[in-house]
Amino acid sequence: MTRRCAGTRTTPRCAWLSTIAHKRATIVRLRDERHIDDTVLRRPQADLDNEEVRLTGTATAE
Repeated sequence: MTRRCAGTRTTPRCAWLSTIAHKRATIVRLRDERHIDDTVLRRPQADLDNEEVRLTGTATAE
């Protein structure tokens, strides 16, 4: 779970945030393993950032 949902019951919002975190980690791993480059990484990362802001009102500072 993400920090915003730690210690709370599972809600649809928390499930979505967990999914976003997993997707973010996956695309970063693909970049780190050189399956994709930084240019390819930027678009899905921006999409995930926008989705996270929509759900929480704030962006993750990672």
